[in-house]
Amino acid sequence: PWRISCAWSSWDFGKSRESGRGCRRPGELRRLWYSRHHYMSRVIGELNLNVAVVDGDISVQRDFYPLLKAPPLREHNLIYTLDHQHTCGDLNVGFAYCQNCASGGRAQWAIDEGLRREGYFCAGEPGEFDGANARFWARSDGAGVTAGPHRWVEWTTARDQKLYSDVVGGSCCGAPQHRLLFPGTYKQVGDSYAFMRQWGSHAGCMTMAAAGGGASGLQTWWHELLMGGNASDGYARAGGPRETVAIATGSLASGWHGTGEGELAGWSGHWSERPPAVAHFVGGGPAGGKVEIMQGLGWWRYEADVAAHAIAEATNKTAGYALPRSFFWPATRRGVLVLAGPAARIDTATSAEYVSAYNERRRWLLRLAVLLQRTAVDPRAPCDAPWVVSDTRTGHRGRGYRGRWYTPGWPWPFDGGVGIVGSKCRYGEAEPNTTGATADCCAPIFGKVAGVRCYETAHPAIVETYLATTYARRTQSAELPLADLMVGGEVDAGKLRAVRGRYEQQVLWVRPPLPLPPLRGLSTSDRAAVQRFASKECLTALKGSL
Repeated sequence: PWRISCAWSSWDFGKSRESGRGCRRPGELRRLWYSRHHYMSRVIGELNLNVAVVDGDISVQRDFYPLLKAPPLREHNLIYTLDHQHTCGDLNVGFAYCQNCASGGRAQWAIDEGLRREGYFCAGEPGEFDGANARFWARSDGAGVTAGPHRWVEWTTARDQKLYSDVVGGSCCGAPQHRLLFPGTYKQVGDSYAFMRQWGSHAGCMTMAAAGGGASGLQTWWHELLMGGNASDGYARAGGPRETVAIATGSLASGWHGTGEGELAGWSGHWSERPPAVAHFVGGGPAGGKVEIMQGLGWWRYEADVAAHAIAEATNKTAGYALPRSFFWPATRRGVLVLAGPAARIDTATSAEYVSAYNERRRWLLRLAVLLQRTAVDPRAPCDAPWVVSDTRTGHRGRGYRGRWYTPGWPWPFDGGVGIVGSKCRYGEAEPNTTGATADCCAPIFGKVAGVRCYETAHPAIVETYLATTYARRTQSAELPLADLMVGGEVDAGKLRAVRGRYEQQVLWVRPPLPLPPLRGLSTSDRAAVQRFASKECLTALKGSL
């Protein structure tokens, strides 16, 4: 069930009852975001089944169902994760589960109210949210709490998370709430308490009660849902069955940045040995890249790249890849080329020295790979490098995995920062391995560092995927006899071209001496071919090495 690569839906936001219009731009990205809430509600209302929804940046590491059916969560209905503190108005909706939720009940009302509210907001009706006399703001402006002119806010980050935090926060307090997501800009002119009273954003009534214990050892926080849809205006104190909202955290569900109360932060490094059942890579984007972190942990499924490539070919539109796009070019059809021996380990005193050596070896390997019609694989990083962020630097003494944290430098925003992500690998030492034994290994992650993301090269995790089986380790790995291809201490381009058809194995290792030997005999067409594998940012450095 976790391997679906694409889907299609006819659903779009219907007409807003306030404006009589649908979204101003039907079929846009928010439709994809909110379609899961739409179908979650339909499953509850029409099929009376329990249903879970997950973000695309979630990796399910094991069956989470038993934890939801054990104390304390089995007593609760609508289950989310937290963004920060245990209040109804601070949710992360990347994971949501509704169990024993009544059709037309309080939990379903919260889901539907989010859809209704977004349908209203995204319509962008002229005069509704913008202008000096916007209808949405009339009461607030009239009370001297806010002032215009107002401007419609078409889009904002984490939009459904903010909206559902407002909806559920309001349900816990028994009154409509607007706190994190407004449909337009405003200037607050009254005092903060007047503003909070106007928009229902009262903090105390959102505080959730703690619950825990049982064999699962899980901690949760919960609150009764008070709102329902029994009145003509859509807001009423709910009748019917009592239903609650509760929090999944800790070993059940945790985020990479770990800001939700009770979470096991991914960047602490402990996911490599004790991952949560539901691992959410929220916060991983600016902290090294979500896809890069997933690959570093060994969790990425490269079948997704095959699907992305097929979609891009069929639609002529951009699709997301972990592998470089050149991986699918005819010019690299023979497999991958991987450093082995001393050149595969980069030991440096500083992260800046590591980046320099890392890029030098990538450029050298990329040239050989193009001549051999293969994709170059990036070097790994030493797990024990002195520049890896430590407990001491983060201020979290004793909490990082072996005293280290998986973050690209410290502190945020990681300018010039380099870090590691670790996992268990068969090829962490970049050596042919026929035994299948695993050991700790690390891959680099980068903050804002020039020159590290502009070559068409592959993450070292691809080697683990290629050689995952005993049969593959025996038949799909070979080593290039580099000494036989050198003339006068230089690697001869003509000799490389001559041998590229001899190796049908998917993984070809090369063991160069240090310093790396020069490459001689490149033709004009060879140079042009190599330059195709670099974007503009790195083209000058690559040309200088040809």
